[in-house]
Amino acid sequence: MDRLTYLSAKELAAYTKMQVARNMSSSLIAYLVPGISKRDVEKVLSGNYYTKFAISVPIVLIGAPSKAYADEINKLIQAEVLTPEFADVGNAAGALVGTGIYRTDVLVKKDIREEGNTPVVDFIVFHNGKSETFTSYQNAYEKALQVGNDYVMEKILKTGRKENQINISHTEKSLQIGTDTPFETKFSFVGVGTSRYDVQADKIPDFVKFINPEKSKRA
Repeated sequence: MDRLTYLSAKELAAYTKMQVARNMSSSLIAYLVPGISKRDVEKVLSGNYYTKFAISVPIVLIGAPSKAYADEINKLIQAEVLTPEFADVGNAAGALVGTGIYRTDVLVKKDIREEGNTPVVDFIVFHNGKSETFTSYQNAYEKALQVGNDYVMEKILKTGRKENQINISHTEKSLQIGTDTPFETKFSFVGVGTSRYDVQADKIPDFVKFINPEKSKRA
């Protein structure tokens, strides 16, 4: 790390750019060649040997900074590197038509305390750093269901989806001590929001039609 302190801003940026490209290339080779050791990949990518990895299929870069790494990747591996015309917004389009998932947990816990010589049992609902106390397990149980469902629904609605595009499910795990009400119950909620757009093989929205192979820029 000490040697990096002597680099100029431009030199440091170039070094960082190459390191990112090296990590991208290393991950790609590891995916294409299952079982190859990271050490062997790094030896070849180091540039200290008269050899390079060669990939027989095109590499298509998608994402806001992708074009910035095309030249560096071509220096590291022998391949056809493509950056589509609108590669910088490729992931954004995917997010628009993709599936949204949100998770949250709610905990109901029994609290036993004494008022004078009389034991008092309460049930506390914990969620998102807040708590609410109830005198019966049933009321706490119903509140936990309401809180979990409402919270997940609210989060996914903020992504632009409608209620009829959201499916929420939950699981429960209880710690039972004796035959009384559970000492603790953990609720795990999962909400899945389907696509806001109808995307079919023969019906692609115009905003998704941004990749034209003939106009792709090649590194």
